[in-house]
Amino acid sequence: MSDFRKKFKISPVKIRFHFLKNPFPRDEMEYYDSQYYQWISRIEKGQERDHEIVAKITKDLDDEQAELYAEDYFKAIEISGVMYAALTVAMWSNIESFMKHLIRICETSGYDKFEGGNHQINNISDYFKKNLNIKLLDLKNNEIANTLRVLSNSFKHNNGRYEPDSFPIAESIKLNFDIEERRPIKYEQLPFQDLIKGGYNFCADFKAKVKDCIKE
Repeated sequence: MSDFRKKFKISPVKIRFHFLKNPFPRDEMEYYDSQYYQWISRIEKGQERDHEIVAKITKDLDDEQAELYAEDYFKAIEISGVMYAALTVAMWSNIESFMKHLIRICETSGYDKFEGGNHQINNISDYFKKNLNIKLLDLKNNEIANTLRVLSNSFKHNNGRYEPDSFPIAESIKLNFDIEERRPIKYEQLPFQDLIKGGYNFCADFKAKVKDCIKE
């Protein structure tokens, strides 16, 4: 045991909880200082720049000549969509990492070792239900966290199309986010502020419930 831990009698579990930070900004102030704001801001600035360039070039051209630049412009729009999709991948990856840290905390506290092999959502869900009686479906904004998982997987594995799995996107979210089964997802139109807020609430509630369950 380190001298610091001896002096202040701090357990490894408390240390892990202390250093486990929520991967999402808590409020508007934190948002504007976050990686998510920087990412979205870069995309938006790139879109504005592309629009200005095309408008300037085609200003004095007739329709036939202007069409020559249309393909490049739409390619730029497509790239922006890919960048927004990549953001959902990063957001879900942060949630996955957060859950893995919670599993390590449980293991350090004497709960079962995680033997699910890969950290698929089914295995993670089973682990917390079995060991701490925590149901992922009951966590605050779980439907948003699950949406991020599906958005990420759709981009990585289904060419950006929504293919429902054992944990499909909630019907209300599909409607609000304009997501249709087996259709390309419009990543650039997603309400990222809502996704970020939901991600924060999910992680905060998850951490709080695990902390309440663990007895030292």
